[in-house]
Amino acid sequence: MGMLDPNRVIRGSGQLRLRDANIITDFFPHELMCEVEELNRDFHRQHRTATEASTSMATSADNYNELTIRLRNEDAETEQRHEKPMAPAIEFLIWHAGGSRSLPRVSSGTPTWIAVCNPAGAIPADAVAVTARLEFMKAGGGSPLIVPEAKWYAKHVSPAGNHHEGWRDSVDIGPEDEQSFIFFVSGDDNTKWVYKSPDTLVGALDTGRWEVKVVVSSDNAYGFEGKIGFLLTTHSLQPDAPEFTRLRTLKPRSRR
Repeated sequence: MGMLDPNRVIRGSGQLRLRDANIITDFFPHELMCEVEELNRDFHRQHRTATEASTSMATSADNYNELTIRLRNEDAETEQRHEKPMAPAIEFLIWHAGGSRSLPRVSSGTPTWIAVCNPAGAIPADAVAVTARLEFMKAGGGSPLIVPEAKWYAKHVSPAGNHHEGWRDSVDIGPEDEQSFIFFVSGDDNTKWVYKSPDTLVGALDTGRWEVKVVVSSDNAYGFEGKIGFLLTTHSLQPDAPEFTRLRTLKPRSRR
């Protein structure tokens, strides 16, 4: 072979086909290759120029695409900062029996509670007017049992060290603090009851699999929507794993 094809698209393809056919290939000596290249100088220059132009265009396109992607990412980050400035954020903590937190019984039985917390963020602030909504859905259908505003048993300690507690429709939750609301109530016969308030019954939980949508929101803090699942039998309640699944974050009510 006297010279390499200046067109990089097809350069070397002929030699590969000959090699595949087990045909020996080799290049001319250097001096002869120089003569062949000189004889094909115009052809060589024409294709070399076209190749360099194509490469330059491809590089420019790559740079343009890279710049476009970077600007889009920066715009998205800026939008996210404006969309969600630093503010309190309420998080699911645990659902519990209440004994370790010294929460009260009610006349109809022993409550099971859901505790949420306000982790201290970059700017610690109270989560104001926090409310909770529960929707109990049984697998297989049927009407849901809905608690529009679950009842909280709020416990606060004032800066002076005075303790305040009692039933509330909504609560304020300070930084690194937690509060609990009623999930359901277990009667003396182990029946699980759903209440709108300690004295207002919604209905009973039959045996079977249940999924509960939990919606917690606030005037100024980011809340959440999540779900809790469990299997209720005659003698036991078996929580799903994980015991809680977060579905989405809710904006503060003042920003909706």
